[in-house]
Amino acid sequence: MSSASSNSIWRTEGLETENFHVSGIINNTTPDLNNENQNIYPRGSIPMDVDIPFDPASLGLKDIGNLASWTVSSCKPGCGVEALRDEDTSLFWQSDGPQPHFLDVHFSRLVSIVLIRLFLDFDADESYTPTRIILLAGTGYHDLIPFSTLNFEQPRGWIDISLDQVGGGEDGKTLRAFLLQVKIIENHQNGKDTHVRGLRIYSKHERDRDAQGDIRHSFNTAGNAATKCANDKIWSMEPDWIEDLQLR
Repeated sequence: MSSASSNSIWRTEGLETENFHVSGIINNTTPDLNNENQNIYPRGSIPMDVDIPFDPASLGLKDIGNLASWTVSSCKPGCGVEALRDEDTSLFWQSDGPQPHFLDVHFSRLVSIVLIRLFLDFDADESYTPTRIILLAGTGYHDLIPFSTLNFEQPRGWIDISLDQVGGGEDGKTLRAFLLQVKIIENHQNGKDTHVRGLRIYSKHERDRDAQGDIRHSFNTAGNAATKCANDKIWSMEPDWIEDLQLR
């Protein structure tokens, strides 16, 4: 949903990391910072809708956050992981320590992530609102690789984080990892602690993956060795975007 900054893409072997700029509007052009009326959008931009219901099931998606162990670098009493994962976005994780702040989502098995959503609310949080976030993924803490850098100005509502450059899966838009880390670098007005009101992680629903598996099986039984080899590579649960990376 966010537009990438063309001068801020750096490459690894088979992977790009992009800087995304997200504000109270989704920018396709440079915003007019002197515009005091937030209901008037610059030409080429789209308002960030926060009231449109999101139905993952209708998109063939399943929230897999319950399959992971969630930890944070610090938190205020009553404002930890449980508040962050609650469906009520009036609740939030509040850090209570030095920057950067970390949120780690650790899965017990390799997962294929197709969508990540983050909820921020500048109107409610002001100086607690993140302005710069780096997302990393890997098999563990020893090989975390950044795949997205997000820059915010007054974000409001759910933000879909692009996975277009991660390179995994059949479409190149699937993030395969055991560990997802959200690293908060800066807050609005240099605020020390941060608020995050929601983080959702989605994979394709099992029934859709089963249907795709049936298709693969029919190819294999047809005796097409070349197709089988290609499918094995595409559908393998090995972390293909991780194992061959070399930072330049």
